[in-house]
Amino acid sequence: MEFLCDTNYILFPTSDNAQNKRLYFYINNELVYDIVLKLDNASPDYKFPVNMRRFKGNNVKIISNPIMNICFEKADKIQFGYDGKYRPSVHFTASKGWINDPNGLVYYGGRYLMYFQHNPVAATWGNMHWGGAVSDDLIHWEEIGDVLFPDKDGTMFSGSAIIDKKNLTGLQRGNEPAILYFYTSAGNTSETSKGKPFTQCLAYSNDGGKTLIKYDKNPIIKNIIKENRDPKVIYCQPDDSYIMVLYLDGHSFAILKSENLLDWSQIQEITLPDDGECPDFYPLSADGDSKNIKWIFSAASDRYYIGSFDGNKFIIETEQKRLNFGNASYAAQSWSDIPNGRRVRTAFASFVIPNNPFGSCLNIPQNMTIKTINGE
Repeated sequence: MEFLCDTNYILFPTSDNAQNKRLYFYINNELVYDIVLKLDNASPDYKFPVNMRRFKGNNVKIISNPIMNICFEKADKIQFGYDGKYRPSVHFTASKGWINDPNGLVYYGGRYLMYFQHNPVAATWGNMHWGGAVSDDLIHWEEIGDVLFPDKDGTMFSGSAIIDKKNLTGLQRGNEPAILYFYTSAGNTSETSKGKPFTQCLAYSNDGGKTLIKYDKNPIIKNIIKENRDPKVIYCQPDDSYIMVLYLDGHSFAILKSENLLDWSQIQEITLPDDGECPDFYPLSADGDSKNIKWIFSAASDRYYIGSFDGNKFIIETEQKRLNFGNASYAAQSWSDIPNGRRVRTAFASFVIPNNPFGSCLNIPQNMTIKTINGE
């Protein structure tokens, strides 16, 4: 089918028991987007919204594989609803769709911004976008919808955010600093990105995180190895630089450094046995002493090291430890730019309740501290 895109959203009817279909979106015969969903025109359980703002004004052709008639409704606005017997009341869930890794956590303008891996059309993993939400207190969240969308370079895998306070990138427009978002373009995870590698990319926002614009010179880091991913960027005060930790492969991670947030060079590689992907890296004042700074390096399964970092080398000072021994904390990330050195993090807990339009939740945020106990 072909239509003039004159709406912000289209709503696809789906059902849990339907067969998966892949929808291909074409503009001027160029494949620009594809998603997998359980399309069901006859007896749908839900209607999942797909953001079409970026395609408005274009004639869009949609083809289904397997072939079937494609029906949808148009909507200029969508309502985020959180009712339901099994909906968590405190843990964050998306109104509709699956979520997993927290992404792009940053404190900006007195509010906490939180993004997350999001499948907008099913309550299972897939079709990775970035969804978004904002909060004044880390408990009550206002969902803002999807902000990063799959493209020819890949689906949107995990990443982080930081405020470009010095406008080093030159991407600021107006009086307020831009927010920078570092993310992985996961090549070859969709038909649109077939044959592409995993690369690290940049997006930015000049409206407080509501709209994310992809940097026109992406990728900022080309493929290093295999499915390298999940860039975490943080300001390093000891030498006024910026540090990125990046998952490489197996149990290996890279530490990279930049002076301008655009050009990065690797300075170290470390190994975290029994863990992989989604690294986090941040300083804490030991026992509240601002002169005794320790750095924490952790990965997706909550294994971590404590050590020292001078901006050039992370010196590990402990054996590998573990923060969480259950199965309800994965891919934890911490917020950037919270005042007074406060460090807060959240993770995701995977659970799927059948016959519901959402899957998985984010954990209650945790305040991180470090203390000396029995000489350790």
